[in-house]
Amino acid sequence: MEKVLNEFVEQTKEILGDNLVGIYLHGSYVMGCFNLQKSDLDLIIVVNEKWMMLQSVKSWIW
Repeated sequence: MEKVLNEFVEQTKEILGDNLVGIYLHGSYVMGCFNLQKSDLDLIIVVNEKWMMLQSVKSWIW
């Protein structure tokens, strides 16, 4: 799971650049009750300014 998280962080840094304030992991993974079969990853991405390239994000995620 750590490999997936690290890749996500690196790609997000590349896309958002200096606009990225931080990426915060929370939920079951942080609390120690993550279940690979059932759980999802909960992330909060904080940016300095609104990011107007929402379409790029959607195509990157989907």
